[in-house]
Amino acid sequence: MSSAGNGLKELHELLTQLYACRKQLESGPKRIQIQQKVAKRRQADIDALKGEMKLQQKATDSINLSIKTSEQKVNDLKGKLNQASSNKEFDIFKGQIANEEAAAEKLDEQYLEALEQIDAMKAQMDELHADLKAAEADVEKRRGEIKVEEPILQEKLDGVEAEVKKAQEAVPASLMDHFRRLLNAHGPG
Repeated sequence: MSSAGNGLKELHELLTQLYACRKQLESGPKRIQIQQKVAKRRQADIDALKGEMKLQQKATDSINLSIKTSEQKVNDLKGKLNQASSNKEFDIFKGQIANEEAAAEKLDEQYLEALEQIDAMKAQMDELHADLKAAEADVEKRRGEIKVEEPILQEKLDGVEAEVKKAQEAVPASLMDHFRRLLNAHGPG
C-alpha cells in the first residue's frame, strides 16, 4: 500500500478515535441527566402518594366522625328509652338502638380498613424515600465518576486531535479534499 493510502488509513483510525472520545465526553452530562430524571420521578411518586395519603386520612377522619355521631345517637336513644312511657315506644327505641349499633359496627370495620390502608401507604412512603435517597446517591456518584473521567478523556482527546493534525499534514491535499467529502457524507465511523 502506498504511503498516501497508509496515511489515509491512519487518519481514518484517528478520526474514529476522536469521534469516540468526543462521544464519551458528551455522554457524561447525559448520564447525570438520566440519573436526575430518575430522582425526579421518585420525588413525583412521593408527592403523589402524599396526596393520596391526605385523601385517605380525610376519609378516615370522616368515618371516625360518623362513629362518634353514631355513638352519640345511641346514647341519646338510650336516654329516650329510659323515659319511654309505653311498651310501644320502648320497642321503637330498642329497634332504633339496635339499628344504630349495627351501623356503628360497620363503621368500625371501615375505620379499621382505612387505618390499615394508611399504614400500608406509610410503608410504601418509606420505601419511596429509600428509593429517592438511592437515586440521589447515584446522581452524586455519577458526578464524581465524571469529574474523575473528564480530565483524562480531555487529555486523550487533545492527544488524538494533535495526532489527527499530523496525519492530515502527511496526506496530499488532493486526497484530503476527497477524504473530507467522504467524511462529511458518511461520518467518521
